[in-house]
Amino acid sequence: LIAGLVPRAQGVTDPDMTRALAERDRAMEDRARTLAEQAVEACHGWAQRLGAPPSDPTRRERWMQEVSTVAAYRDRWHITGRRAIGAEGDVRSIEQKGQRQRAQAAAERAVAISRAETDPQQSGPGPEVEVKVQRGVER
Repeated sequence: LIAGLVPRAQGVTDPDMTRALAERDRAMEDRARTLAEQAVEACHGWAQRLGAPPSDPTRRERWMQEVSTVAAYRDRWHITGRRAIGAEGDVRSIEQKGQRQRAQAAAERAVAISRAETDPQQSGPGPEVEVKVQRGVER
């Protein structure tokens, strides 16, 4: 998935198209990462809800990947405010619903990664995660 949200094109045989798609993939990934880094540095409320950045470099990179997915979702669907992925009632399409589920899962993983560093016994998602997703249905 591109930025943890968008399926990559498969089976493209034209070399120019393959190159163009790869460039677009990279641009989307770079934008998501930049938005995530800016949100963390500026202490945006939605980013703070995903936990503190781990000090361990490997965990921090995994955490930033998850935060980048949330940032990509927020950017794509114009989500504002302190809630990491916005309100469930704001979903307007099947595409958005699927991406919201992916962003929710990324948010939960980010919280778990952050908590695992400070307290390995408390690595599950906490109250800052707005929606539980089970078997593709938001609850």
